[in-house]
Amino acid sequence: MKIESCLKRISVFFLFFCLVSSRLLIAQEDKGTIAEAKTFFEEAKQFKKNGNVEKAIKSYEKAIRANRGILAEDDDGLIGLLRDFYQKKVEKKADDRESLEAMGFISEVCDSDLKKAIDYYSKALPLIQDEKEKNQVTTTLERLNVQSKANPQSIDPNAPKQSPDYGQKDPTKQAGTSDKSATKDKIEEKISGLNQKRDDLSSKISQLEDSIKDTEQEAERAHRMYYSTNDRRYKREDNKFESDLASKRSEIDNAKRELDQVNKQIDEEQKRLSTAK
Repeated sequence: MKIESCLKRISVFFLFFCLVSSRLLIAQEDKGTIAEAKTFFEEAKQFKKNGNVEKAIKSYEKAIRANRGILAEDDDGLIGLLRDFYQKKVEKKADDRESLEAMGFISEVCDSDLKKAIDYYSKALPLIQDEKEKNQVTTTLERLNVQSKANPQSIDPNAPKQSPDYGQKDPTKQAGTSDKSATKDKIEEKISGLNQKRDDLSSKISQLEDSIKDTEQEAERAHRMYYSTNDRRYKREDNKFESDLASKRSEIDNAKRELDQVNKQIDEEQKRLSTAK
């Protein structure tokens, strides 16, 4: 009996440790993305100060895509510059895939204009060749459409609010319908949040993959330079790049595992939604 009791205590402690560790890991990842966003944001402000507007715009876009929390900071006019930059590109070339997707992103994230976001994303979608990007835009559109149905005024501020029906109805049926509708709304809201999380994770993974490729190239260059010159500085660079790569690969593995979990949750909630209808 003592052994069983001891084993139970160990099991409880282990579960508690896993729970705390997972929460700490998520917190560290959030700090990492906001730190990265702040770095890009500071770069953008410096580029703008130096008169290099295009680089400022690109850095600010990277900051927002890294972590949308950066929008809480004073943008110093960068949002307007970003919007104007892509708006002019769309006006010059109506089928510019990159600019249409960017305008969808800006309309959604910076302006909270779901109508424009859906319009731009819908125009960009058929032009996208990359399967991963196409899936990201598709899930974003699905999420925005769910949000717009749940809140019609987010699409059209002049849309009439639904008025309660005071006609004679069976109270039992009315209560049942109301409960079912409330459950459906909650599930749709949860799916919307999960889709947003999936978009953020997919974007993070894509950025990490690009960053890993760049770092691999730098590491290879430092490696070659060290063996051709025997200069220890290049060896130190090589070691630093290898350390960075290990950290980024670990981060991308964690993000992919989390994405798998989110996709499973979405599938489960979709099944719940289908039975709630």
